[in-house]
Amino acid sequence: MFKKRNKETLTIAKKLKDTFAIGDAHWNYASYYNKIQVYDSAYYHFNLAHINFDKKNYLYESAKTQYGMAFIKGRF
Repeated sequence: MFKKRNKETLTIAKKLKDTFAIGDAHWNYASYYNKIQVYDSAYYHFNLAHINFDKKNYLYESAKTQYGMAFIKGRF
């Protein structure tokens, strides 16, 4: 159910060109994959979230996604 709803959210956010919502949807995917230990997908989505948050200077969110990427890199 999560993947279906988050995909809908991401589609709508992209139509609206809402960088925060796009970043947030990718962050949700990243958190989901991180929790189930699929680290390559988690890293991918953290990176996309970071790119979108960084575009509009959402500093806190950008930093949190960088932390997520660093956590994954630290595991390897």
